Amino acid sequence: MYDYQNVRKLNTSYCSGENSETEFHIHINDRKWREMMNNEDLRFFKHRKTMLNDVLKNNNGNILRIGSWDSFKLARDYTLSKKYKHVNLVKYDCYFEYEMDIVHYLCNDHDYPEDNMEELAVIIKPYLTPLKDFQSSDADMSLILKQILSTVFLMFFKYRIGFKSIDLKNIGIKSENTFRNIVYDIGNKSFSIKSKNIVKIDEYRNMVRYHSLNEAEYKQLDKNIKNILEQFNKISRLCMIKKDISDKESSVNMLDECFQEIEKHIL
Repeated sequence: MYDYQNVRKLNTSYCSGENSETEFHIHINDRKWREMMNNEDLRFFKHRKTMLNDVLKNNNGNILRIGSWDSFKLARDYTLSKKYKHVNLVKYDCYFEYEMDIVHYLCNDHDYPEDNMEELAVIIKPYLTPLKDFQSSDADMSLILKQILSTVFLMFFKYRIGFKSIDLKNIGIKSENTFRNIVYDIGNKSFSIKSKNIVKIDEYRNMVRYHSLNEAEYKQLDKNIKNILEQFNKISRLCMIKKDISDKESSVNMLDECFQEIEKHIL
């Protein structure tokens, strides 16, 4: 589609089904980032004040997610990313709408090829190593699985946020030079995970806000947890839990048992 060395088309869950969006892995140079910050043609250009400093630290490049401006899906994703902040949730760099081909714009300094594209909605976020491409020891993979499970439980109890589904394709790994200690207060228990490989979940599209936590909501949590374990065991077989979640106590007990099962596996 594009003949640029710094652009690679991706195949994620956002590029199939009812989403029908397009994602590219792209390397954007410093000069273009600075130009974008002052480009008045980028409508609704929403970003953090520290965006320039943040994006220049992304040595692995960025992901460009492109969709139709009138679907409002990307705008909603960006709004949710600003509302729910946690170390294990992906932070988007910016959101805007643009009437030209954004890939041509980002890959050219002066002359832009003509196009007949309709106005686009665009999200830019850091490129992370996809979970399914991440290769490491069972010990490291166990910490990654723990982070995923803990985040889902934390969102459920702290924010009353559930997920219609969770696809491991939408989870990336950010490797850091030093260990980070992440604490999850879930129910009446606190779980702590120390790791250099930080999970980043990008499932804003599938978030559901609950008014209360009742039987149906706990059933959906149970379904999500078992689905995560089923998907993860195809990468690294660490945990198989058959008990069900029905209330707050059984939820905390299941997470505790998952942690024990994972630790038993790697000993």
